[in-house]
Amino acid sequence: MSKIIPFPRVGHHSLMQPDKPLHEPSKKPAPNVNWVGLMFILAWPVLRWVFAFDVLIQVVRLLYHWNDGMFWWAALRVIVHFAGYVAAYCWVANYRTPKL
Repeated sequence: MSKIIPFPRVGHHSLMQPDKPLHEPSKKPAPNVNWVGLMFILAWPVLRWVFAFDVLIQVVRLLYHWNDGMFWWAALRVIVHFAGYVAAYCWVANYRTPKL
């Protein structure tokens, strides 16, 4: 016949019951919340309109300086403000709350 291997019983083996825990639990759990990001997300419905109005003001400024020597600076300012608006919009769209 076949040979049956006896397995140790639960609780009798010293490797299954460590003397101390593997890690010490912290006394006070630190909150893993990004408060600046959270406030930005909560204020986003208002900030979205503020940023859009800012980009609009920069475009009007660009049109004002269309035939002037300041056109390139105004164009650069529109590009930078619009890029910041798009970056903020993408960050808000992809924001995930941290797991507590």
